[in-house]
Amino acid sequence: MKDIIASEQPLADYLLRERELKQLIEAEARCLPKKMREIFYMSRELHLTHKEIAARLDLSPATVKKQVNNALKILRIKLEAFFAIIWFLNL
Repeated sequence: MKDIIASEQPLADYLLRERELKQLIEAEARCLPKKMREIFYMSRELHLTHKEIAARLDLSPATVKKQVNNALKILRIKLEAFFAIIWFLNL
């Protein structure tokens, strides 16, 4: 029984961190500028291509690509602290 409980602990930790990361990403994404947030949501949550997003929003695919890349850069910077803590805890 101890072995079963011990083997479930890393999975439980992983699932908790995954849920926390998803919540953090969602919270930070809500702080993005409105149009960037909309484009990022369509890309990541609706799984639309840049071309599909561009057609829906009457933008060029290059503009959509740039907005998604900018959103990812912003989120990476804001989430660096979370990743540093996770890395430190795994040492």
